[in-house]
Amino acid sequence: MSPRPKRAAEELRQSEQRFRDFAETASDWFWETGPDHRLVSVSRKSTAVSGNVGMTIWEAACDVEEEPEKWRLHRDILNAHAAFRDFRFRSMKANGSPVYLAASGRPVFNSAGVFLGYRGVASDISATVRAEQAEAALQEAQANLAHATRVTTLGELAASIAHEVNQPLAAIMANAEACLRWLSSDSPQHGRGAPLCGMDHQRRQSRRRCDRARPGAGGQERRREDKARHQ
Repeated sequence: MSPRPKRAAEELRQSEQRFRDFAETASDWFWETGPDHRLVSVSRKSTAVSGNVGMTIWEAACDVEEEPEKWRLHRDILNAHAAFRDFRFRSMKANGSPVYLAASGRPVFNSAGVFLGYRGVASDISATVRAEQAEAALQEAQANLAHATRVTTLGELAASIAHEVNQPLAAIMANAEACLRWLSSDSPQHGRGAPLCGMDHQRRQSRRRCDRARPGAGGQERRREDKARHQ
């Protein structure tokens, strides 16, 4: 072999090796499918795709029923013979444990333009997905804690307001009852007590307001009014 073809062959081999090194660094394995979208080869044996040769990607996946719209769109892309990138899905290892994968692929055609299948790369992203799930769970827990704190604060504020309202109303009610006792005595000073006509109505209103300010007091108020009507 003359030096020139030999040098060209060596450069081609180095170029192929360089491409292979870059691809293997960026992904876990290579894969290839036929025109029916069934997996025909994998670059090296992997527990993440073990036993999946001869299957379509959706037959090997475990989240098709959970995310039907995602898979419908992906199958439309495959049937359109378009390229795709970083398609994520959940599959199952040979030992039965779940594994999360990300795949990218490009369609392959022969010189006549006939579709031959796909070639692409895939990676195991289980650690990344689990970290994202843990972060989402933490954020949800923080949101629930913040909500519980707000509810507790509102409850304490409502109790404080009820206490502040009950005090003056209780004083008004006590004064009204004292005036009524004075008016119903044997020798009330009618000249001084004349302006107090209707005090019984004011007393009932004050008691009603106090009852409303206390939780669960609605039934007591109704029973008190029924008793007053029968007297």
